Amino acid sequence: MHAPVVASRPVRDQSPPMGPLFSPFTHDLPTLGDVVWWTIPAEVEVSLAELEAKLEAAGLPTDLVPKLQARGALSTALKALETEDLIRRVVDDPAKIVYALVDEKVDTTDLALSYEQTETVIYDKQNKTLGFEQGRHADKIRALFDRYRLTAQAQHLRQIARQALEKANPVTVRPGLIFVPKQHRATLLAVGQFVSSLDGRAVLGALGIVDSKETRASMLRVVREELEVEIEKASGELDELLASDGARRASTLAARLESFRAIRAKVAGYAELLELASQDLLGRLAGLEQKVMTAL
Repeated sequence: MHAPVVASRPVRDQSPPMGPLFSPFTHDLPTLGDVVWWTIPAEVEVSLAELEAKLEAAGLPTDLVPKLQARGALSTALKALETEDLIRRVVDDPAKIVYALVDEKVDTTDLALSYEQTETVIYDKQNKTLGFEQGRHADKIRALFDRYRLTAQAQHLRQIARQALEKANPVTVRPGLIFVPKQHRATLLAVGQFVSSLDGRAVLGALGIVDSKETRASMLRVVREELEVEIEKASGELDELLASDGARRASTLAARLESFRAIRAKVAGYAELLELASQDLLGRLAGLEQKVMTAL
């Protein structure tokens, strides 16, 4: 794939500042859209209340706030202790999960290892509460557990950025880089504002792709390939669903139908932007939609 031509002149617009790497479009140069990447380091975290406020300030929907699970909070809390003790899951049954924290000692004289269980953590699945037996790490684990139940971690924040940009019909240029068409620049600006508000270490970068014969040809290849993969994957998943012996809920089929319509909208957007030949793609989508309608 030929590399797209990147516009490098600075932005001169009235949008909120996005940080030094954010240059969503150039002055005087026509562009097709922007190549986008972001970095949210592992250390960045935001309370759920603060996160909702940041999304509102950026003009993004607050339903992007993740619904954190108590079990996930416990896993994160225990992971934070892995440098001090080994963590071993002992029991996982319908009522509870039991973890053992184990202190490993190295005897360099006898060339041997010894182990001492320093803590037993019991997670009650029904009540979503913690219990302890030895108690050596109880206060620390409980504090971390309470914190992570109400705090979005870096992986959640990255997922929010991805989900918000999905509304902008992106395509992957290469791992870690996506292309956002110019019709969705407002969404891109909103996501950029959100990322820059998280922490001084969180950055979203964007560079405008100049509209030229060469870049159109390059982007057409990328877009066509990704759309074909999306439709092929959707077709395979639908065939598996229809062939399964289990009961198919109407809501599941309706969700499939919505996903096909989202791909259709993506095809239409790129047909307009890049003059993408789309009849065959739209025909395949119509076939999938008809399969769902027949099964409903």
